[in-house]
Amino acid sequence: MRNSKGHFVKGNEEGFTTTRKQSLTAQVSIRLIPQVKEKLKSIPDWQKRVRDYIENIIKDDGE
Repeated sequence: MRNSKGHFVKGNEEGFTTTRKQSLTAQVSIRLIPQVKEKLKSIPDWQKRVRDYIENIIKDDGE
């Protein structure tokens, strides 16, 4: 179900669901030069790879 602006209403049957143990709700923003952004977005599954890389940095820093 959508509201008058076309956005999904919370709790609707058409809403997004995930198979992950935890939902990805937190956001981080970085600034890149446009060429790097385009190259990054051309990499298959780039979002998951960036998330994995960030988790590895955090894990390595804790040692």
